[in-house]
Amino acid sequence: MKEGREIFKLSGEPESSEEIRRDRDMLPSRSGGLEKSPELEDFLRRVDFALLYDIFKRIAEKSGINPETLNLLNPDRIFNKHIIEEGQIKKAKDNEPTGNLGGYEATRNIIFFYIKEMEKNQQTDFLGIHPDLLKLHALCHEETHATAKTICRGVFARSRHTKVQMGYQQSEFKKTILGDRLKRFFEFFNEGVTEKLAREVFQEYTVATAFADTNDLSTFREKVDAFYSSYVILVDAFIAKISSQTGISEDMVWKAIIRGMYEGENLMESELKQAFDEMVSRGFAKRLAEAETADDIQSLIDELHTT
Repeated sequence: MKEGREIFKLSGEPESSEEIRRDRDMLPSRSGGLEKSPELEDFLRRVDFALLYDIFKRIAEKSGINPETLNLLNPDRIFNKHIIEEGQIKKAKDNEPTGNLGGYEATRNIIFFYIKEMEKNQQTDFLGIHPDLLKLHALCHEETHATAKTICRGVFARSRHTKVQMGYQQSEFKKTILGDRLKRFFEFFNEGVTEKLAREVFQEYTVATAFADTNDLSTFREKVDAFYSSYVILVDAFIAKISSQTGISEDMVWKAIIRGMYEGENLMESELKQAFDEMVSRGFAKRLAEAETADDIQSLIDELHTT
């Protein structure tokens, strides 16, 4: 049975069992801006992680995935972080609330929250709404990243050359004499899939736990839709297009996309690439992979609506 998170040498050979065991058992150092604030510890104590895990497992099972393979992170691997590094995902539009509330770091297998960004949003877009809702939404989003199929290559090498696949997103990092170089492919599509699924998890969790006041939840859902909204619109347009071209229901297409995220489907593989060329337009998969601006996303959405 393959695990949801796998580690290989850069060459593609399996990493040594000793390195894999160390990676699994050792908690990360609280360096690089990591800490565990009393506020975060209090929030994590109030989260029903058993229920959260059950929700993820049910979703995986419905999509044909063995739920025991999911890389669900417990509170020991969740931290605060105060510094937003260069290269963190950008806002698709200037008028969207910042999506930089946290992250999942695949190489260290941790989730972290950007507390200052949360506080900023809490004083502006989410003023007057229970602060735990913003943390819970961020947790659902980052746990969705963590549960997606993740393949890390070269993370223990000293060459500073790593390749990481996280769901549909593929990244390559190189440290050279000319500086650090980072390439990402399918980043926006992967974020859209992640956020769409995270909203389902959030909804199910809050209904099951009565986590917050009904009015707070209603207002929060309206506001939180602005997070990653362009990415989710892109995914919804993609689902509608595939459904109309194949005659398969949108619900079944969505389940197939979830399955692909958990299996680490490569959207640039020849058969899928050819299918996109036929169902959407020639070169669509390449444009989807390389999208990195708001204009790129809007062009893809327009293409899906008009072709």
